[in-house]
This record gives sequence, structure tokens and C-alpha cells, in this order.
Amino acid sequence: MRHSFALLIIILLVAVIMPHGLVSQARPPGPPTPRPARLGAASNPALPHAQDHVLVKLRPGVLPAPGMRHVLGRWYRAPVPQGETPWQAVDAWLQQSGVELVQLDYIVQVERPQQMAGPVNRQGSALTPNDPLYGDQWNFERIQVPTAWEINTGAGVVVAVVDSGVSKGSDLACRTFVDEYNVLNWQQGPGAAADDYGHGTHVAGTIAQCTNNGIGVAGIAYDVQLMPIKALNSQGKGGFSDIAAGIDWARGHGADVINLSLGGPCYSDWPQCSDSLMNEAIEAAAAEDIVIMGAAGNFRQSKVAMPANHPDIIAVAATNYFNGHPPYSNQGSALSITAPGGDLGEDIDGDGVADRIAILQQTIVHGAWGYYYLDGTSMATAHASAAAAMLRSMAPTATRQQIQQILEASALDLGVEGFDTTYGWGLIQIADALQLIASQFPTATPGPTATSTPTPTSTPSPTISPTPTLTASPSPTPTSSPTPSPTATSTPRLDVHLWLPLLWQTFSPLMITPSPTPTATVTVTPACRELLLDGGFEGTDGWTIVATNLPARYVQQPVHGGGSAMLLGQQPPAAARGQAEATPAAVEARSAVFQRLILPDTATDLRLSFWYWPGSLMASGDWQRVLVTDGRSLAVKAEVLNTQQDNETWLPVVFDLTRFAGQDVAIYFEVNNHDIEDGLPTWMFVDDVSVLACD
Repeated sequence: MRHSFALLIIILLVAVIMPHGLVSQARPPGPPTPRPARLGAASNPALPHAQDHVLVKLRPGVLPAPGMRHVLGRWYRAPVPQGETPWQAVDAWLQQSGVELVQLDYIVQVERPQQMAGPVNRQGSALTPNDPLYGDQWNFERIQVPTAWEINTGAGVVVAVVDSGVSKGSDLACRTFVDEYNVLNWQQGPGAAADDYGHGTHVAGTIAQCTNNGIGVAGIAYDVQLMPIKALNSQGKGGFSDIAAGIDWARGHGADVINLSLGGPCYSDWPQCSDSLMNEAIEAAAAEDIVIMGAAGNFRQSKVAMPANHPDIIAVAATNYFNGHPPYSNQGSALSITAPGGDLGEDIDGDGVADRIAILQQTIVHGAWGYYYLDGTSMATAHASAAAAMLRSMAPTATRQQIQQILEASALDLGVEGFDTTYGWGLIQIADALQLIASQFPTATPGPTATSTPTPTSTPSPTISPTPTLTASPSPTPTSSPTPSPTATSTPRLDVHLWLPLLWQTFSPLMITPSPTPTATVTVTPACRELLLDGGFEGTDGWTIVATNLPARYVQQPVHGGGSAMLLGQQPPAAARGQAEATPAAVEARSAVFQRLILPDTATDLRLSFWYWPGSLMASGDWQRVLVTDGRSLAVKAEVLNTQQDNETWLPVVFDLTRFAGQDVAIYFEVNNHDIEDGLPTWMFVDDVSVLACD
């Protein structure tokens, strides 16, 4: 104890005298060992998490301390004291007797639509319906949407979209919105959940875009009612606590289906990779028989992202134009089904130019309405939510388990026969699913079909032979029943980024208060250690910049943390986007930086995590890559990331290195410009790289 105390004093003194930029690079240790019983599931500091607050569940009858903000049930956000890390705040709350659980608040980041629609890739001369861009919606044919429209269109069902909000453009003007809610400011009513990022509106369009209205594109279940719930901010980011609150709002306001086109990376299966607050919200919604669809994730991992990995969520992976597996889509044993997600980087005709074969919908990006392509498991999840809505409309008495079983039993088998970890049970086939549910529920009646919609001219879709008989099996009984959250009122709520004293008019004087004991008295036993030197690129330790014609270099903006980051590739100034930049004269230009490590053979958990900001003006031929290589020869051992993206924000990646324990490896970042004379460069910023070894 005496040595631990002295060590903490030294750490505090160093923190005081270090420059501010360097302090922000410090990473909290892993969970204490042994794991405290009151530590929630969201306890992996290597995963992206909020820095200004932690999540605390109080025991029954215990009232919140000043500054705590209610989330739902007995869960609250507790601010992290100035000068402390979130993990130090977690440890301090673990010492409080009135606390039932405490954990980090994981962060989600979704992608913004990147590319506006251009020339339409028509499917045929006769288009059905009359939406002029319907010919570019190749995804509808893949899952039997035209045939399904003859049977049901989703009438009478409410689909909640928990996302960045939903706004009505010209092509969504006909849709009925119900119980709109903004989790971030507690506002409700018409317009409260307006989308200021673009992702949620794109997702909602696939589910229920106005169809056969002579405008733009079509939606799948175009007669459902949408419940927009804004849980992500204007940058497409949000805490799991916000998403859980959004799920709880949908549960309490009559949603039949909840769409979660979002998620965070996982290095293990549920419940090891989960969130205790999120688990409670999901289990409460499932207990009320709500169908929940979740995105498997775009992290190129072998584990399904959370919260889609929860047993009460139907996890959806993506397929491309050819019903194949796009490289971004996560895999794993928690998968249920697949649906079209597209692949913006796919070159179908082999001309060396990406064909933008992704999912097309109307949305608003930077204030500009247009028709944008977007690929990913987010888009796949929207297709599956629409399918579930049509099944629920067809047979309102079918349980969520029966709906899942029908979607799985009627799916088009892809990959190996039966279930596999790449495609789950296969690609959803909505018409076959509707026919199957009608056979299982004889009293089911087709929903109203718009008489103005011409009969589809699509190729007949495969049918199931023989039709399996389904036996519903109840989901596992939730281990806990969360206390219902209070009904939101007009009481103002502080923005997620502000921490000021709250005046809780409905609460009595406090029974507990977090102890203001100095940090030095909080004992944290590290279970994980950092192996990487200077992962924040604040100095020159550890990293080797490869000598090329376009070397990687340190830059001061943009940065994810601290004062600098690493830039690879060629980034044009804002005024010169689309114009040639003064660079070395060469057709091929490559930037690379790596750090060599010997991974301990005693580690039972090795994780690489980093943040990257990709940019590209090229259609194809360039790349942004992250590799695990041999430490001596730099021969590739594993591909962590291989993409070509043009994004406007930082994106997180977590990669499991455990299988390389005891080996000499290098963490290798690379950007390739295949032609830097054409003025269409590709680049990537990298920051906050970490390799944690946990014993």
C-alpha cells in the first residue's frame, strides 16, 4: 500500500508539470483485477467512451448527487471531476455504498452519406413504381420487394428509428411521424428529432420513403408510421446512454419495431462485450414483444458489434450487388440474417472506376437536400426493419421470436449450407417471408396495396421448398427488470457536453454524495499495460517513417487528442480540392509509418485501437490501409483496414491481436496514391494509437 501510494503521488506530480497536450494522451488502465461485482459491462477503456461523464446506477431508494443527470430507471450520468480520467471516476464511485453499478459510457460514430446520385443505372425499360430513380434501387429486387408489395406494405405498424434524427424532404413529405423525440435535449413533438447529420433520414427513407409519388426513390414498407428518435448529434456521434434512452422512449410510446443502424466494435461475444445500461433497455423492450433490428457493424471484425450482439436483437450483416460479402461487414456467431448494404468501392464492370453500387435515398447533408449513396450494415438493417414491419402488419399476433424465425427460415441461403458466421441464415426474402407467415397464421390478412402501384415486372423470386414448420421458442427471461423511466416533460435538459448543477424539483435532499477524497487515495490495480510508444504522435519515439517519395509527416490539425497527429498521403488545401497540388512528380506515391513490437506471450488479451480520419477525391485505385506485419520483414500477417473513404470526422477501430501473442510484429499504416498528378489525392490522418496487453 505504501509503495502504491508513493507511485500515485509521483504520477500526480508528473501530470501537473506536463504540458496540457501530453496529459490528454494518457490512457486509463484496464479493469481492476479481480473484477468488482458492481462494475458494469461497459468497462473496457480501450473502446471509445465519453471523457466528461460515467454512468452510475443507484440502489433503490438512493437519490442522486448534485450534477448527476437522469438517463432512465435508476441510471444517471455522473460528471468526471476536473483533472481526473473516466476510469478514476469509475473507481471512486465503486467505493460508494449507494451504488449498484458503475461503468463507462461507450461512444458510437455513424458514417455520413458521401456521394450524391449521378446517372441512374437502370434495371429495365419499364420502371415500377413511377419514382424516377427507382431504377437505381437494385437492392429491392434482391429481397423480393416488388413481389412483396402485392401482399403487404406495412400499414398499421410503427417503426422507431433511433439515429441522428429524421427530417422530411420532398420525398418523405407524405410520411406520418409519431411521437418524435430528441434524447439530447428532451424535446418532443413535430420537428423535435430533425436530422442535422443525414444518416437517420437516409435509413428512414429505405424503410418507408414515399413510393409511387413520381418523386425520387421508393421505400420498402411505405405504409408504416415512423417514430424519429434523435440520439446522435450533428457529428453522428452519441453515447450508449443516449441510445438506451431512445430505445426506452420507443418502448414507452408504442413502437412495434426499433431500428438501430449503429453500434460499437467488439473483441469478444456478448455479454463480455456489452453495456449494462443498454442491456436493461433492450431487455425491457423485448419483454414488450418489440422487434429490434441491429447493425452487425462495419469494423471488418469477426465479432458482431454491440448492441446488435445482444440475444434479444436481430443482428443484420450486409451483402453487395452480387449477394456477396462486402469487406467492411462484420461476421460472427451472433448474426441472424443479411440484407443489401452495397459497396461504394465495388467495380462491377471492371473499368477501374467504382460504380457506386450502394443504397440510394434522399437525405440532407450540410444543409443540402439530395439523393445520396451510402453503404454499410446500417443500410442493411433498414431493409430488415422494413421486412419485420411488413410481417407484423400481416400477422399482428406473431411474436418477435416468430418473426425472427420466419425471416431466417425464408432467407436465401448464402455461403455454406445452413447457418454460417458470414451470412447468418441468409439474405432476407420478404415475399417468401410474407407467404410463410400467412401459412403459420391462417387469420393473417394482407395489408392494403396501393391501387395506383403498377404490377411489378421483376423476375420471379425463389420460393421455399419445403416450407418448414416453425415452433416459437421464448427468449431468455431477462435477469433484471429495469424501473420504468419517468415520462419526459418540458423541463429543460442540459446539453450532453455541458456539466452545470442541476435542480431536480422532484427529488428530496440527497442521501449520498460522491466523496471528494483526493485522487491519491483512490487505488487502481492495473490489469493492462500499454506497449506502444508515443501512440498520440506527440514526439518521435517508436515510430519509423518509411522513406518514400511522399513521406508521412506530423501535423497539428486535425488531431483527435493532444497537439499533433500523423498524416499519410496527399491532402489538398480546401481551396484546391480537385486541382493538382505541388508534389513530387511520380505516378505512384506512397506514405507509410510503422512501429515494431514484441507482443508478450503471457498476455491473454491483446488489442490494437486507433482513430483515423480518411479523405479521398479518387473514385478508385488509391487506398488507406492498416496492417499487422512481421516485425523484421514487414510481410503482412493481418489486414486491419483496407478502404478508400472520404470522411469528415474521426472513426475508431479496435482489432484483436491476441493470436499474435509472443510474436515480433509491426503496426503498419499506409496510404497509396496511384497517380498524384491527376489532382485527385487520397490521404489519412491517424491519432491515439494504442496496443494494450492484458494478463
